[in-house]
Amino acid sequence: MLDQQTKEAFYARDYEPMFGNLHFHTEHSDNMRSIETVVKRAKEEGYKGLGITDHDTITGWGEFSEICKQEKMEFILGAEFYGRAFDVPFHLVSYDFDPENERVKALLQDGKEREQYKTRTRFELGVQRGTIKGITWEEIVEYNKGINFLYHAHVSRAMIAKGVLDPKDRAKFREENFVPKNVPIPPFRKAPDVKDVIEIVKSAGGVTFMAHPSYQDREEYMKPLIELGVRGIELWHPSNRPEIYEEIQELIEKNRLYTGGGTDHHGYMEGQPFYEPGSEKNGARSVPRAMFGVTEEHFRQLKERALG
Repeated sequence: MLDQQTKEAFYARDYEPMFGNLHFHTEHSDNMRSIETVVKRAKEEGYKGLGITDHDTITGWGEFSEICKQEKMEFILGAEFYGRAFDVPFHLVSYDFDPENERVKALLQDGKEREQYKTRTRFELGVQRGTIKGITWEEIVEYNKGINFLYHAHVSRAMIAKGVLDPKDRAKFREENFVPKNVPIPPFRKAPDVKDVIEIVKSAGGVTFMAHPSYQDREEYMKPLIELGVRGIELWHPSNRPEIYEEIQELIEKNRLYTGGGTDHHGYMEGQPFYEPGSEKNGARSVPRAMFGVTEEHFRQLKERALG
């Protein structure tokens, strides 16, 4: 992530607004804003095209497609998968794959089960400690009907709706009562191999990108992941360090890759204020309007699968 001084300079520069946002989330994973809110605010921000990438789920695809059509926004369907390679975890964004492919269904089911295990285990540990009261896991599931990637925020919003958690205590609930660092959870199965995710998505007609190389310091793995078969790398993403952009562009051009990018549910698309240089209103997720994403050329390259 950018330090504050670098962020001030980087975000204050002149830039051309991006055409498309190919990485963001909705209430179907870890952004509690509805799909309608996200799409309409993206349009207000100035984006013309969107690519939905909820974590390990495609339960929002139908609604997203319909709302984009209503708002006359171009769109691409995708998801963000977790994977492991070289004994290191990675985030992968995949697009344009067949949702009815049996291997894709198995991959999505695996992601759903891993996330629900983490969330339910933490919930039950909270019940045992007495820090979660007045609600059952079944009520959490019922309140979030139609959503299968159940995250800690789905728990807190169900508790708020039932009246057993004060909205102003949401952040405190997460840090102190739901996912305290000193309360480990029993191990579960690991994320699939990166190579397997890439191959499964490819077999279903899709393409997979390496997400935000600077996040968790993964820049050194860009070339190894290209060798494993990723067909794109995210370039304009708020987690990427400015000094890495040139290297990413060179790798994209040299290897004939797709260019990715997006807000990753940062900025106004998540309801945060826009970034204003020097303003005290700036939060960790505040970014300038349409600064991150892809150009129209790169959006069409992916949508039309121009690079094969």
